[in-house]
Amino acid sequence: MDSVPTPTFQLSLLGGFELNGPHGSVDLTSKKLAALLAFLACSAPQAHSREKLMTLLWGSHFEAQARQNLRQALTRLRRSLSEDALATAGESVSLQPGAIACDVARFEALLRDGSREALIGAIGLYTGALLADIEIPEEAWTEWVGAQRQRLEGLALDAMVKLGEQELEAGNHEGALN
Repeated sequence: MDSVPTPTFQLSLLGGFELNGPHGSVDLTSKKLAALLAFLACSAPQAHSREKLMTLLWGSHFEAQARQNLRQALTRLRRSLSEDALATAGESVSLQPGAIACDVARFEALLRDGSREALIGAIGLYTGALLADIEIPEEAWTEWVGAQRQRLEGLALDAMVKLGEQELEAGNHEGALN
């Protein structure tokens, strides 16, 4: 039985981008590099075509330039994370399972649990809009991040309502009001 390794990197995307590794904060030096990692983390373990990634972050560039930019970005991510953090197979790119622990994945897992403690944890994780500090002037990125921000905010609001209902059922009126 394969076991998933303990993540070496912690990625926070709710409220803003922050990447921490075994030696502290990791500076990716570019918004597009951060955006690429964020997209892969939010959709992990799903693989994406290079074409889709190029359109997402370099859609306004000529194809050859977009392909070169993606290739350079993947090389830089491997240098910043580790050689085996990314999985590439032909035209597909994904994060290796277990390479990065992401707050969005944790948030969604806590919501699926639905217990009082899990909802409190999920609400605590939601510190603001997804990637509030990253704007990329590409149509595909703007559409994706906008839809994800709206979806995650809706989930956070639903969690607050559900927690309030649980508190009321338990007779904790002050907790429900909070």
